[in-house]
Amino acid sequence: MAVTLAGFAVVRIAVETLGRAHYMPAKTLNYGLASSQGPNPASSDWILSQGLRDGAGKLVRENAQVGCPPTNQGKGGASSCLDQMAHQGLGPGSHNWQLYQPGDRFWAFQSIETGVFLALAALLVFLAVRRIRHIA
Repeated sequence: MAVTLAGFAVVRIAVETLGRAHYMPAKTLNYGLASSQGPNPASSDWILSQGLRDGAGKLVRENAQVGCPPTNQGKGGASSCLDQMAHQGLGPGSHNWQLYQPGDRFWAFQSIETGVFLALAALLVFLAVRRIRHIA
């Protein structure tokens, strides 16, 4: 029983840390500081990482999303907001960045992982039967 649980735990960790990134890589979303697009492409998506990048693509702030309203609100509107961003070191080309898994991939992940676990279970049953026959 302990060997079976250890086997499933090892496979689970390997699938999550090593496998997922290769069989279904995450998607990237870039949008400007004055964009009307929200930070989350869909409410069911899994956000893995997000941040603020400068014009060269270097991560300036991790786990931060900054936005300026695209409409004119108050004095100067979006242009004054972008000027304030420039004072914070966010020059031209700075943008919000997000790494995410689309929510519609959930069942694909589940199917692949279920197949791996069923194969492992079949292997463990085969080894157990073989061991019992060898002893008897």
